[in-house]
Amino acid sequence: MYYYKKNLIISLLASFVIALCYFFFSFFYGNNPRYQFQIGQISQQDIRAPFDFPVEKRETEIQKEIYEITKNLEPIYKISENAKFQMLKELDYLFIEINSIFEDGNIDNFVEQLEKSKYHFTNETFQYLKSSNNRQNIYNILSLQLQIINEVPIYDASFEPLEFRLNENGQLKNSSKYSVYSITQARQRILKTIRSTTQKQVVSNFLDNLLIANIEEDIEATDNEKQEIRKNLNIVIANISKDEIIISKNRQITENDLTVIESLNKAYQEKKSTQKIGDYLISAIGLVIFNMIVFTLYFVITSIFFKQRYNELRHTWLVTLMLLINSIFTIIISFSFDNKYLMILPFSLFIVILSYLFIPAYSFVFSFFNLLLLAQYSNWNYYFVLNSIFPSLFAIYSIKKYKHINLFILFLYMVFGYIITILSISLFKLDHWTSVVYNIIYGAISSFISILLAHLLLPVIEKQFSFASKQTLLELLDFDQPLLKRLSKEAPGTYFHSLTVGNLAEASAEAISANPLIARVGSYYHDIGKLYNPEVFVENNQNSNEIHDKIPAKESATMIKNHVNNGIKLARQYKLPKFISDIIVQHHGDNKIKFFYHKAQKNLEPINENDYYYTGPTPQTKESALVMIADIVESTAKSLTEYSSESLKKVIDDTVIKLIQEKQLDDTPLTLSEIKTVKDTMLPIMESIYRKRIEYPEEVKTSSEQR
Repeated sequence: MYYYKKNLIISLLASFVIALCYFFFSFFYGNNPRYQFQIGQISQQDIRAPFDFPVEKRETEIQKEIYEITKNLEPIYKISENAKFQMLKELDYLFIEINSIFEDGNIDNFVEQLEKSKYHFTNETFQYLKSSNNRQNIYNILSLQLQIINEVPIYDASFEPLEFRLNENGQLKNSSKYSVYSITQARQRILKTIRSTTQKQVVSNFLDNLLIANIEEDIEATDNEKQEIRKNLNIVIANISKDEIIISKNRQITENDLTVIESLNKAYQEKKSTQKIGDYLISAIGLVIFNMIVFTLYFVITSIFFKQRYNELRHTWLVTLMLLINSIFTIIISFSFDNKYLMILPFSLFIVILSYLFIPAYSFVFSFFNLLLLAQYSNWNYYFVLNSIFPSLFAIYSIKKYKHINLFILFLYMVFGYIITILSISLFKLDHWTSVVYNIIYGAISSFISILLAHLLLPVIEKQFSFASKQTLLELLDFDQPLLKRLSKEAPGTYFHSLTVGNLAEASAEAISANPLIARVGSYYHDIGKLYNPEVFVENNQNSNEIHDKIPAKESATMIKNHVNNGIKLARQYKLPKFISDIIVQHHGDNKIKFFYHKAQKNLEPINENDYYYTGPTPQTKESALVMIADIVESTAKSLTEYSSESLKKVIDDTVIKLIQEKQLDDTPLTLSEIKTVKDTMLPIMESIYRKRIEYPEEVKTSSEQR
């Protein structure tokens, strides 16, 4: 119950993250397809209108029409408030400086200081400004006159138009260069208002630098006029109906086609801008529900088909992260690039990784649900979806077929999957050959990226999630492994027993579609705990009974039972994968150590039931159950006095029946049909191991030896 609750929380969290990512890109980038065509390019597909929309003139044509209308109109100008502000500000700063000079008594350098500000005063002006009243009068005259003169446009030498329109409080009035002031004329106009000759001379000195042009082009009014002109233009060329073919496949793109595509993109943007927040919210809820359905179905189906094999949180986290990453990358590519680049997405990456980590059937189920998510976030691009199926299936087949990892063979299989898929679909659609070539290249790139990233990420995933890939399993089967070397030297009986158990378990696993490599590896290491005291086990010491005869039955049972705990210690010490530790601790389940229990009863020793039971748990996976069955079958068969098909079959049948009666197989996902298959698989192997050899006659001595 705890596992399923955690699954629900993780799935809900992932669903929200995917939906959030989708709507983030949808809001900022829009969910319209990105068509990138050029004139003369061959269209690789039919493009149909997703909704009704008008075809409008291209922006370049519209701007050209607006230009043709406005080029005959006089430009629009206005009196710059900023120029007026600059004149008055300069006046204020100038008189602050002049007053400061006279008040500080630093009048010796008066002319030089003002010349730095580009003001050239005559001696008469200097003498006149010594009086503070005179300075105030001049300031008042200049301030008033500058404000008055700025009611009229003033131009400088750079002003070219002879005729123009003047924007006065929103009203456009025709004007000419001759009806406004130049800077010289404005200067003369101000000086005419001053009667005193001395004041006129002083003001003239100031106006040389204070007076500037105040007329400027009115960009805002010009743009508004263009917008009004645009509104009155007839920019609609035609109206397109929903599902109408707007660009036909295998046809050259024309300028008119580009016009239609631009109109479609514009229509997409307008639809997006009119969409309400409530619409986004409803869509988000629907998307989260869709994601939850996919995640829930995935975990339900895997729990049905694979029972308890992959029902751990580490499996949930790994698969959820894989689906999450694939979905986010698909969303990013769909919104940011043309949909054809989806082919480069390393869709098979996580399928390859899962095929190496788990059985191929699990990877196949993952690929199906992965497609469900990616189809949604690629705008249901069926071409991308179909092209992604076969390369993944070929990758799974290649990994299952070849015992050792061969990345080049895997690459060839995946590329072959892309080739046959792309060719078949392209022939059906009558695609242009250039499209076929490009798609095959994209598929090859996708395959290469998938394999490269899988090779780099696999060790990281193994370490972080405590999994073992096919490569790791094959390495663990190497007889040069330190633990296997120790076992062969220090406990040879246990070593050969483990090899036989491995043969039985691996063959049985293949027969019932379990993981044969895990079964064999688990068998090789299931008894490594016997390295601590190998002499107390009969397969290593035929006289081990002499040891046990000298000690109480409870102590003997403890020594036997401890090989499980010792095995766990060695597994941790040598950093073996978690599944090996699971098999070590589960291969005896919570069975009774019957021999020493009966010995204790016979010797009337005090008995605590717990002392004579393995601590368990019982096997939780098919592989650990197979190791348990093979372990007991192999050990029991050694005690037979006569080896025949009947006796070996009886050993296998009795072993399975006892395990079922003792409820040792209750927690495994093995079915009765699979148990029968296991028994039928083990029997011929046992017969080949214990088959009676041909007895060769003793060689007749030669005549020379007789003599």
